Amino acid sequence: MGLPSSNFVGAGLSRLLFPQSYQRIHGIVLAVFDVLLFLGLVGIFYPGWGRVMAWLSCAAALASYYELNINPVMLRNGVILLLPMIVTTLFASSMVRSAGAILDIVLGLCMFLPGVLFGRRLFYRPLQWAPLAVTFLFVLTHFAFPLVYLDRISYGFFDNPNLNGRGLAYVALLLGILIWAFVSSDKGGISRFRLGVLASLFTAASVGVISLLILTNYRAGWIAIAFFSVTSFFIVARVSNLLKTAVLALFSGGLVGLIRFVDVKGFAYGSVGERLLMWHCSLESWIKNYFWFGSGFDSFKNLRLACLPESAIDVHSYPHNISIELLLSGGLVGFACVLIFVAYEFKALNRAGCFSSPVASAALCAILGLLMSGQLGMKFASFTFIGSISALVGIAYSQSLRTGSSICDS
Repeated sequence: MGLPSSNFVGAGLSRLLFPQSYQRIHGIVLAVFDVLLFLGLVGIFYPGWGRVMAWLSCAAALASYYELNINPVMLRNGVILLLPMIVTTLFASSMVRSAGAILDIVLGLCMFLPGVLFGRRLFYRPLQWAPLAVTFLFVLTHFAFPLVYLDRISYGFFDNPNLNGRGLAYVALLLGILIWAFVSSDKGGISRFRLGVLASLFTAASVGVISLLILTNYRAGWIAIAFFSVTSFFIVARVSNLLKTAVLALFSGGLVGLIRFVDVKGFAYGSVGERLLMWHCSLESWIKNYFWFGSGFDSFKNLRLACLPESAIDVHSYPHNISIELLLSGGLVGFACVLIFVAYEFKALNRAGCFSSPVASAALCAILGLLMSGQLGMKFASFTFIGSISALVGIAYSQSLRTGSSICDS
């Protein structure tokens, strides 16, 4: 199979109208498309402009759908997952809210497609400079939006520093995948100057994102990045066990140091203590009242659990733990269906040979890091969480597509 028609027509027009500068124009077009896809994945965490980019990237993936050669089994599993979720809606305390949450889940699953397209391009073109340059500009933009929280200044587009931290943590995970694509790629024929520029962009973007993430005091993000860094290094890097142990010690010590010397939230009721109470009350309510089919998605606030103070009920609309939220919302039936779905998806990824690729392994580590973050402060039944996980699964799956269309070739 050849290039998609849109790429073919664009290339033909470029050669016809600008024969002397075709390579330069074609390179710019590729860079712009790289930026579109990258911002589309980042935009999952940013309502407004971000969602526009997310759906533009999804439209681009749909336009190239047949060239992506996606196994129908991956899509079938998603449809099968939704069926029991729809059934649990019949038992929901609010069918309307539950149906709205399931719609968010459906939309989030769609982000699998731009994830596949992004990963596919990354497979053919691992040395991408444009997303790195845009990330650095993205970092600089944050400084136009200062925010003071607990007498500490941070920067971001949201009034809540935790929301800023979530987006930055996801950007850091995507940068980590790009770094492993860069490190594991064949650099033959690449000039030292270009390698130096790429390394500089990686360093500037990574330092900027991590610095902003530290300022947000978003501890779940710190844990996600530390977990991703250590596990991806253990799985992907071909180095001695001594060096792996040193990396483990470095990141573990760094995480402990951040919590000890940088964290200002502490572990009292207003932070960790309040979460522990929400988890306990949610689990108690699930066992006593909603064991089999749950209370319905997005129902936590409406339940007004008696064991929670009014202050917590008014502030929090979910338990801040995806596993507990899933048990309370979907019951044992919904929880089991999600686990079965995850098992089948990873079985399909493994059969496709995805994890022989460093990029796919890094994407898997990013998924695990995001899941750990989700145990501390994310909402399961949301476009953000499902969309971000789906995009990472798409990146992992894309690495199995080693034959067929050269959609991403320059």
